[in-house]
Amino acid sequence: MKYCWFGFLLAIAAFRVQAFAVQGGCNLKFAHAITGQLGGAIDNAAQAHVVVRANMLEADLSNAVKAGVLTHQQARQKWDEVDNIRQQALASKQAIAPHQLKWFDDKLDGITKYLCHR
Repeated sequence: MKYCWFGFLLAIAAFRVQAFAVQGGCNLKFAHAITGQLGGAIDNAAQAHVVVRANMLEADLSNAVKAGVLTHQQARQKWDEVDNIRQQALASKQAIAPHQLKWFDDKLDGITKYLCHR
């Protein structure tokens, strides 16, 4: 009986990790198409894109901790990186140029890949 419970717990743990990896946040094509709304501190569409992606990625990091995929310390480090990227985008007083947007997306992609390949 004790082996049945052990197998059951392993199956649940494997399902939780697998379920996390197939979330929409791991789909980079979808992430690159995200748009956001202008207003408040958000002056242009590129800023809105970065802010919405950052918000979604922070939610994914929180879910990863709850699912046991990341430790609190790992998630906190990545959370700080995401927040830094968001703040850099918001600090830009002019419209974000396409090459700058690519840089922001590349940084967010790196964190997404780290999270989704765990």
